[in-house]
Amino acid sequence: MKIVGANNMKFTEADRLLFELAQENARSNKIDIAVNQLNELIAKYPKNGLLRAVLANNYWDLGILDKAEIEFNEAVKLYPKNEHCSLGFFHFLWEQDKQIEALDEIKRFLSIAKSAEYDEILKGINEAIKK
Repeated sequence: MKIVGANNMKFTEADRLLFELAQENARSNKIDIAVNQLNELIAKYPKNGLLRAVLANNYWDLGILDKAEIEFNEAVKLYPKNEHCSLGFFHFLWEQDKQIEALDEIKRFLSIAKSAEYDEILKGINEAIKK
């Protein structure tokens, strides 16, 4: 799950361009550069959960899983009702064979918001259990 777009983030024009450059670097497989650019932005906007979720995705792509988990945790703390942040964290945890923690993230999110995607995920899990 990739979280993209700076449209809803309140950046200066220069920082918006830096974010877009970081996204382009990540798409071009220059993920180390993207991580540095995202960390530069987070230094200016430490309470921006979407930036942290994007950084988490980049760490995940690099295989730096401890940092990815820290950033996803921070993203869902900062934006607890943001479905994209939550889904990214869920998929990250699930892929790391942390199914209990992943299901806890679904439970946390659904306790405060609705998600058709989580409903579908839970339906699939229930069907798999019945087989």
